[in-house]
Amino acid sequence: MKSEIVRTTKEFDKPYKHYVITNFLPEEDFSKICKIYNSLSFYFKQIDLFKFNQTNELNQNSDLQFFQNHLKNISKDLNIEATETIDMFASLYNKGDYLLCHDDMLSTRNYAYSFYLEDYEYGGELVMFNSTCDRKEKAISVRRNTLVLFEVSNISWHEVNYCEKDGRKAFTGWLHKKEENNSETKISRLKNLKYGNSLNGIKKIKLDITSFEDIIYFGDIHFDINSTICKEVGPFCNRRLELIQGSNVIFKIKDMKLVKKQSFHVRKGDYLLLTDEFNDDKTYKSYFVFKFCNLEKTAIPLIKFVNNNGEIEFELDTMSDCVYFINATKWKWFIERSEHECLMEVFLYEIN
Repeated sequence: MKSEIVRTTKEFDKPYKHYVITNFLPEEDFSKICKIYNSLSFYFKQIDLFKFNQTNELNQNSDLQFFQNHLKNISKDLNIEATETIDMFASLYNKGDYLLCHDDMLSTRNYAYSFYLEDYEYGGELVMFNSTCDRKEKAISVRRNTLVLFEVSNISWHEVNYCEKDGRKAFTGWLHKKEENNSETKISRLKNLKYGNSLNGIKKIKLDITSFEDIIYFGDIHFDINSTICKEVGPFCNRRLELIQGSNVIFKIKDMKLVKKQSFHVRKGDYLLLTDEFNDDKTYKSYFVFKFCNLEKTAIPLIKFVNNNGEIEFELDTMSDCVYFINATKWKWFIERSEHECLMEVFLYEIN
């Protein structure tokens, strides 16, 4: 006689309330949901925040009503407020896929859930961060027939770790409550890099700009970028990069003034999102200025530029010994989760 597989529920309070429930479904229902998963249609989705395959919304799929019933029952058992509305979609992460740090705060979401169909040993963990979104606190591995529930709040920072191989399979969604979430996400911004009390030691390179086009390119400009690491910077909901000492160079340009300068080491796995402070709405005519130091043999596409309609229009390669001026009122930019490494400096200049 086969021994009965027992469901086990573990509750955790840190970094925020969450539950890990193993053997969530009886084997018969687990086999059923695996067959349903294999019959679904998936669509590749990619923005600055994520890259993976996903189905359309499944909450009206009658074949999955049994699974929704299980979710409602566990909500009652755990005293989790949940309305009849349960969002649901299936996901498939293949090699190179990921979901970067975010908090899930939207509308009436109360708890988020992920239900895993297979053991997956190649990354893809559910990573949880501290309340200030700048330190990893916990990573939950992907295990067969396991449900993870966590409370959605302004500190529920989490991500899906980079996947090294194809095949991370899950159902994911949200349990809702009656009242809308209205607490603000409070994350402190990284302060602008300061030069100190004087500009001694600063090297000024004069650039002649006769016409303020949307894209301006200067070739054959060489200076070293000091790679001495200052610290890793976040918050990870906006960026994950290493702040470095950088160069002592600024550009002297007629009718333009320097507003901001930051120097970064972009490591494999680093990123900068459209929500970053560099992409705050500009009420004045300004330019992003980029200088790279490529640490690999060939130039690689690193930065993507998005127009006001949210469409990617072009990319910048990490070509050394050149400088790019890009109209900051026309485009925003991001670095998707990088698979390469380089040094870069970013300036923001305003037209007087």
